Amino acid sequence: MIIANGKILILSHTGVYSTFKIGSHHYANMLSNLGYDVYYSGISSSFFHRIRRIISKEKPAKKKVDDIVRDVDINSFFPLTMRDVWYKNIANNIFIKNVNKKNPIFNINFDVVICDYPFFYSVLSKIKYKKLIYRPTDNYTSMSGEKVRFYEKKICYEAQKIISTSETVKNEILKNYGVQLKDKSHVIENGYDQNFFYNKNENINRKNCVYIGALDYRFDYEALKVLANENPEVSFDIFGPLPKNYLSSIEPNFRNCGNVSFKGVVDYEIVPEILNRYRVGILPLTNNDSNRGRSPMKLWEYLSCGLNIVYSNIEHVNEIPCVHRYNNLNDINEIFNKAYTQTEKPEDLNTIIESNSWLGKVNLLLKYVE
Repeated sequence: MIIANGKILILSHTGVYSTFKIGSHHYANMLSNLGYDVYYSGISSSFFHRIRRIISKEKPAKKKVDDIVRDVDINSFFPLTMRDVWYKNIANNIFIKNVNKKNPIFNINFDVVICDYPFFYSVLSKIKYKKLIYRPTDNYTSMSGEKVRFYEKKICYEAQKIISTSETVKNEILKNYGVQLKDKSHVIENGYDQNFFYNKNENINRKNCVYIGALDYRFDYEALKVLANENPEVSFDIFGPLPKNYLSSIEPNFRNCGNVSFKGVVDYEIVPEILNRYRVGILPLTNNDSNRGRSPMKLWEYLSCGLNIVYSNIEHVNEIPCVHRYNNLNDINEIFNKAYTQTEKPEDLNTIIESNSWLGKVNLLLKYVE
């Protein structure tokens, strides 16, 4: 295991300022609390990203890591997420050498680099480290297309360990880049923050249904509409950043659903308080490769706040009390009614939930770092 006060660098697709708190944020905080010196960079802030933020007048999100975590974002000229072309590499190498020359990332010898995004591969050669952990959180080829394969193949072969957040993601890695990676491939699913999420409301006092999360192409709006139409007495409150096509495509589709309310962005700090108001939490996810590789972190967050859960299209979820999976729109309402009317919870539920906390996940990660 790396020594106490060891230096860890986390490279993530999501920066420290974010609408959502993701796995890498939790790892950064937990590792810092355990005494490690943690540095964190989201995917590079390129020259073009900065121009876009100025033009669009984007409002900064709130910080999701503790102050003890060192925020040391990499800057680049071209976005790291571009495909591998010669002029991008030349321009970014010059930019990093001159603009980032005082950035601690390029001036410290790290014990471990934990990277969850393959597009960082082009800067890894400029970072000094003893061990590289690649931690894929999604099926990136289904999300970013063929351009990601170049980077992901290289980072998979250079990493000492590949720790996927689901069996589905692990299997995709092996299928895409070779079974010879099997011996160094492992799975640690995302957990939940046991110090943040809580249950303060008995099930009998709860009513209605909630979703908190992203509302992009992975969210199944048709499933939501079916549930709303079949259960007019239940309110469906949907929290999350509204997509750009909300007014043109989504809002008109729900105009006749008086029991569906899109609430917009919610402050992460009050998420547990909101979840404790409801009886059922839903995860209606579309049937595509991007969802099948998702980690069940939100399941544990919902459960820890006392919700019964209805979900779809997350693979490798074991039998968990109060968690109900539907197959398609034909059985979704039957499964929803089963969850909505369920009042009894098994005595060992809290033990099951607590075994999936972030503390347990971090301790398991450290074993792989040995």
